[in-house]
Amino acid sequence: ELADEDDNSSEDVISEVEESSITVYEAAMEEETDTISSSTSTNTTTPTPISTKRRQATASPNTNLSGTWSPIVTPTFKSQYDDYLKNCSQSFMFRKVIVNGIEYQRETIHQLDNGQSLQIIAQNPAGNWNRTLIASDVENPINATIVDPDKDTVNVEAWWEENGTRHKSVLRGKPRLKGGVFETVRYLDEDDEDILVCESTFLPSELEGSSSSFKYGSVLWRFQRVG
Repeated sequence: ELADEDDNSSEDVISEVEESSITVYEAAMEEETDTISSSTSTNTTTPTPISTKRRQATASPNTNLSGTWSPIVTPTFKSQYDDYLKNCSQSFMFRKVIVNGIEYQRETIHQLDNGQSLQIIAQNPAGNWNRTLIASDVENPINATIVDPDKDTVNVEAWWEENGTRHKSVLRGKPRLKGGVFETVRYLDEDDEDILVCESTFLPSELEGSSSSFKYGSVLWRFQRVG
């Protein structure tokens, strides 16, 4: 798949990054330790999804997100990503380390079973996170329980929208977020199928007041196909 503002040393910050960064990305995103293969289980008792517009379990026959993708990094994107991490209650030093290393990030996707399974390996210098997102329709929703890189057990629900052209996933249950939710939408650029677009949104809990360090945040990623 977060750090407190009062880190006492850069050594603490680096340790904090190694334990947390992929979770924010997914996620932010959805972050890291050494190479991890997430354990996944499923059940059909799910909370009400954030959105189910034209929800389906499979992808369009013409949609395939498979590939290895590298983020397109610009000064504007770095600024927007820094703001996003700040709204996720990340410290200044944590944000500095993550944002400055973002160009080394890679995401490898394997789309299987007509899109019902999306295997994702998020890679960065600190480590990898392997997980599988299982898509389901509105009649038979599946809530997958996975272990994130922080070894927290979280719930992930996924489905396809827009006639099977956009893959949406919602991550809930991260203890540190106090009820906050990560929402991610992935799709191919309409004009260039070698560009993967990823909309990452953080939704703080409605129970958190205006003084909370958790704020609504969103960032738009664009990835170039590199494999």
